[in-house]
Amino acid sequence: MALFAAERRSRPRVRVDSEAVIVQAGVRIACRSRDLSSTGVALICAEPVALGELLQLELFLSRGADWLVIEGSVVRTTPAEGGHMLGIRF
Repeated sequence: MALFAAERRSRPRVRVDSEAVIVQAGVRIACRSRDLSSTGVALICAEPVALGELLQLELFLSRGADWLVIEGSVVRTTPAEGGHMLGIRF
């Protein structure tokens, strides 16, 4: 029995803790980013979002910079402390 599960991600992730907003059917939902890679992001959001949902994502990456606006789809959703953890693929 292995102590650690094999990493399935093909791209490295970077731990981030910044503001994020998802826009779903015109409704803006405030979130926090948890980690980021070149192909997706993990978010903690107060509101649930359906698996497979297409949405617009706004990420605040650094002071003095514009918000990064990108489209993505929900590929994972699990309960988390403070709400729901969403895996978004770009």
